[in-house]
Amino acid sequence: MKIVLDRRFCTRWQASCEACFASRLTKGDFDVADCALSVSDNHRPEISFKIYDRDGSVKDLVVNAENAPKAYDSWLLLWEEQAGLVI
Repeated sequence: MKIVLDRRFCTRWQASCEACFASRLTKGDFDVADCALSVSDNHRPEISFKIYDRDGSVKDLVVNAENAPKAYDSWLLLWEEQAGLVI
């Protein structure tokens, strides 16, 4: 699954965004999210996200069976872990 999100279209604050993301990840209904630009099935087991953030950055995030619990807790912390040191 490939999902493109744009947080500039949503008014949720960060904690609310984290909860919304976890809920949509559980239900698999990102296609109805306010911030969703596109959702496409690439027939892969992991979910690849491209997230356009409010600060103008673009965050790439991959959620799979192994890191899904971390994504449920915080997609942003999981992204920071995956991205490594960002300068």
